[in-house]
Amino acid sequence: MTIDELICPEEIISAAEEEKQAFAGRTISFISNTLDLLTVLMLFLPVFGNGEASPMAVSLFRLTGVHSWVRIVFLTVIGLSALNGLCGLILVHFNRPVWNKHRLVTGMVLSVLAVAVFIAARQPYAGILSFSLLVIKTFGIIKLR
Repeated sequence: MTIDELICPEEIISAAEEEKQAFAGRTISFISNTLDLLTVLMLFLPVFGNGEASPMAVSLFRLTGVHSWVRIVFLTVIGLSALNGLCGLILVHFNRPVWNKHRLVTGMVLSVLAVAVFIAARQPYAGILSFSLLVIKTFGIIKLR
């Protein structure tokens, strides 16, 4: 038996490609989860317009120019995105590709929802920030494919 018969180059290349793909998947998932978790910063950064009475940008907690239910919707979208990111960061360590895939889909849906909510509520800074995070995650997922 020759060494070539013992070690098949195709099998080695295939195993290396699978490991490279798995590493890329974990990296993209980590970045996407981190971006989802960073949405919690929108609670404290001045990215919300306070209405016509006060044209300056404020944080969500200082926002007074909108109805209280709109603030609750904003808080819910941001909270769910951050919670999804936190859960995703925890799940990355379990090395379950199916869990990561479902979490990535959930993160994308929440990002699209955030963009839609902020744009519909005429909050351009929050909408642009959410859209930027969505674009970064989309490029990462496209690169993964």
